[in-house]
Amino acid sequence: MQLSKQRYVTAYSFAIVYLGLGDKEQALRWLQKSYQIRAGYNIVSIKVDPFLDPLRGDPRFENLVAKVFAPKNGPSP
Repeated sequence: MQLSKQRYVTAYSFAIVYLGLGDKEQALRWLQKSYQIRAGYNIVSIKVDPFLDPLRGDPRFENLVAKVFAPKNGPSP
């Protein structure tokens, strides 16, 4: 956390740290924030990142995964 005072640390990285500390609630909050602010490319690895295995099966996590990979509404061809 001290590093974030010196340079930018992604919300996804905070989620991984909190998960490593065993705080699933904070990890889920930071993953949600990562999705909301669309910061960095990390959130697209949410489906396969082994560090996130402890969250698999949690309905909140699974809903977030579904949102990340939901089809985007774009202009029709």
